[in-house]
Amino acid sequence: MWGVGFEMWIYKYVLIILVMMIINISISNADVGEMGFFCGVSEGVKLPKVMDSYVPITARSNKKELRYKEMVFLRGKPEVFEGLLTISKSGDVDPSSKVEAGSYSMTYALEAYKEPFVQDVDIKRTIIFNVNYRKVDNQVLKNYELKSWKETITIGEAKYTLDDTNSLFNNTIIEYNSPGIKYYKGSIGYRAIYKNDDQVITVNVTGDNGIYGYDQAWGKTETQLLKIYVESVSGSDLNIWKLEAEVKPSITVNKTMQYDSNMPTAIAFGGNYLQVTQNQSGITYKVTNKPTNMDYNNVEGNISVPSYNTFEHLVAPENTDYLKGSFAEEDIKKLYSLEVLDSKFEFIPNQKITRAQYVTLLVKALGLDKKYPEPKGYKPVKIFGDVDIYHPHFRNVEIAAQVQLIKGTNKGNFGPDNPIKREEAFVIYMRALGLSRLGQDITPTTPFIDDEQISGWAKKDIYGLYNLGIIKGDVTGNLRPKSEITKAEGAAIINRLINYLRKDIENDYVEKLIEY
Repeated sequence: MWGVGFEMWIYKYVLIILVMMIINISISNADVGEMGFFCGVSEGVKLPKVMDSYVPITARSNKKELRYKEMVFLRGKPEVFEGLLTISKSGDVDPSSKVEAGSYSMTYALEAYKEPFVQDVDIKRTIIFNVNYRKVDNQVLKNYELKSWKETITIGEAKYTLDDTNSLFNNTIIEYNSPGIKYYKGSIGYRAIYKNDDQVITVNVTGDNGIYGYDQAWGKTETQLLKIYVESVSGSDLNIWKLEAEVKPSITVNKTMQYDSNMPTAIAFGGNYLQVTQNQSGITYKVTNKPTNMDYNNVEGNISVPSYNTFEHLVAPENTDYLKGSFAEEDIKKLYSLEVLDSKFEFIPNQKITRAQYVTLLVKALGLDKKYPEPKGYKPVKIFGDVDIYHPHFRNVEIAAQVQLIKGTNKGNFGPDNPIKREEAFVIYMRALGLSRLGQDITPTTPFIDDEQISGWAKKDIYGLYNLGIIKGDVTGNLRPKSEITKAEGAAIINRLINYLRKDIENDYVEKLIEY
């Protein structure tokens, strides 16, 4: 039974932790703040392709160059800067892996596009942080310590130089690493003082809980909610004013799939899937209190950063005629194309799917097999009494246990070859999302007719999945929690999870999670 919390195999679990600590975990798609922290937004870093896991990158760069736009208010009105944002890491750049605490360096460098691009606003900025972090279970806490900040802003004929001695910056982040998704939020605040002849402009930016985001294999997003307070003092009355504004930069990146069919006479196979990665970045702004001595109409608006889609052909599923007539034919073909399923083996739809098979599909769908590759000299350590190290799904069961996607029984077993039940599959589904708190009710009662048949250890997760709208029961209003799942049903569940992570989670993240 999944969910029983009396693991007697804790000493074995410690052994697997030690094994996993020597694994070289790959760096995540991007660090928090890939758009910077200055009322701006970049185009965002692309998600990795399937090909990236097969073709080794000999010199993976910790430097990213991204197209970028930023809102500037130094003349008492909203103005837009466009340029190139360069983000660089050095030092211990992977706080998710080996050590419990440490630090690394982050540099954000900004400059305008070169000629012949002409614009009224020019920014030259280099800001360097020491990022100190520590791990607490599945959380990572980060503090951005300002090391150096040099900046000039030129608008028309006026040049504003940062008073770096009196300017301050504070940023703190908390990351929560669920098995399938990294969630994070942060608080940001800074004071930037600029001088232009006898004019002194103070820009205060606050976002007490101003940064929210998530990062996972199929999509990511980051949103910043910032309040801007600008005050200008000068010997000239024209340069004495105050402004207040709200700025919301955001990035969304996700992968989608579309089927490209071929003319039967033109090529040997009927068609294949094309995976498309889409980046969408933009800023929403609103001046809530403009200077009384200025008159302009553009007090609010939206700007976007142009990006481009990347494409990747996926392997064409072959020898799948046996799937015809199955309701899950398309689901299974997609999983073959994504290499979640091994094309060497037939995935017979009406056969029961075992617990180990289901876990393997989930581990691959979440990209955990790529995140935790076998290290050189890897020696498997048995973690469940009934999962032999030679079991065909041992490695994926091992990874799933490491990230707490699965648990054993009170006898230290897992039952890898037992058919998985619906309630078991749903519980592990919720663990992958890391959203069990959505089912935190003292006595959660689901709306399903057979609610009393749901095991107590599974009820809160099933209740949470219902609240998210992910499970709805059958046409009779029953969940059938004790029913064993077929491979067709398992494929449909896994593909539904992938589809949810591609796009639907973006809406739920704002509507149900942030505002929960």
